[in-house]
Parts: sequence; C-alpha cells; structure tokens
Amino acid sequence: MICPYCNKEMEIGYIDQTDFRFPLEWYPANRGTGFFVSKKRNVRLTYGGNVKAHRCENCKKIIIDESTLST
Repeated sequence: MICPYCNKEMEIGYIDQTDFRFPLEWYPANRGTGFFVSKKRNVRLTYGGNVKAHRCENCKKIIIDESTLST
C-alpha cells in the first residue's frame, strides 16, 4: 500500500493483543512464529486506554499517527 501522505510503500502488519494482560501492538507480517520471536520492531499502541486514529469511510483505511502514542 502506498502511504497517502508521503507516497512511499507502507509495510503490512497486524494489530493484535495476544492476551488481555499485554498491550495492543502492531507487528510486521514477516516477524516469524514460535516462542522466540523478535519483538524489536513491534509498536506498542496502548496499555488498555485508547489510540487516536483517523478512518476514511470511503476507502476503509485506518491510520494511526505513531508519534501520538503514549508510552
């Protein structure tokens, strides 16, 4: 997917919360599987609060500005 702001290729990934005790995170699609999966590229989205996001009703895309995330 091309970024609507900078026109560069965007990286595919997933937003998931593997267990309610862990934060909601984005992780790359090619991160691998198994017990010893590298998490260095994961992006923590929330610790149970909410995440500010913009959604386009027309194209059905949601964009989260990573710089607005609280850690």
